Amino acid sequence: MTNKITGVAGPVIGPAERSTGPGRGTTEAREPRGSGSEDSVRLTATAQELRAATEALAGVPASDPQRVAAVKTAIERGEYKPDPAKIASQLLKMEDQI
Repeated sequence: MTNKITGVAGPVIGPAERSTGPGRGTTEAREPRGSGSEDSVRLTATAQELRAATEALAGVPASDPQRVAAVKTAIERGEYKPDPAKIASQLLKMEDQI
């Protein structure tokens, strides 16, 4: 159902256009507009690096299953002896990086 609004002056705005063509996902995308002007999007170098890093990490598992199994076995045997000073040191180092 549509309603026609009359008595309002201004430009006519059509429905949103969506790019699904080959330019999608590139560093510069252009979409045609009804008025003849073009809009463009440019990604910064930082955004491009972030996208590349995200793609590179997509195939890396969140944990190392072999390392998890080894630690689990060591805990079960009573052989796992964590070093509290080393853990604290690593946590502080990580905090400094943030």
